[in-house]
Amino acid sequence: MKTPQPDFLPIEEGLRLVTVSGDHAFALRWYQNPDIVRMLDKYEDNEYDLIGIEWMYRFLARVGELYFIECGGRLIGDVAMSPDDFNIMIGLPEYRGRGIGKKVIERMKDRAKELGYTKIAVKEIYDFNLPSIACFTKCGFKRGGKTKDGHAYSFKLDS
Repeated sequence: MKTPQPDFLPIEEGLRLVTVSGDHAFALRWYQNPDIVRMLDKYEDNEYDLIGIEWMYRFLARVGELYFIECGGRLIGDVAMSPDDFNIMIGLPEYRGRGIGKKVIERMKDRAKELGYTKIAVKEIYDFNLPSIACFTKCGFKRGGKTKDGHAYSFKLDS
């Protein structure tokens, strides 16, 4: 049986992870940004619509946990974790490079331990996605096997 997901996970004052149900139209701006889409899908001309975003979020919530990153009361990105994959995306460019991703990853490591995970795996980070590679390696993730366009990364959790 799946462990219930909390409504929110605190990180620090003004920064937390929240569960958002219902309309996810707020994320449409993120997933129509060519720079973000390129980092996620390799092709900047892919464009998500609201139906695709809703499908993606339903899938991520079904196979694991899905949270939205809230900073100063504003939703700025999302993070999803399952036993097989881990994804984080800061959707608003003005919030990138401020250490938020690292704080979110560190909080999700704690959540993974609470869920009994022994490791966190990222199926693929494209080799050109240097900001993500830097963030994950700063958080202790090790580069693993070669994928088609990048590498897998993983973090072994303490018992």
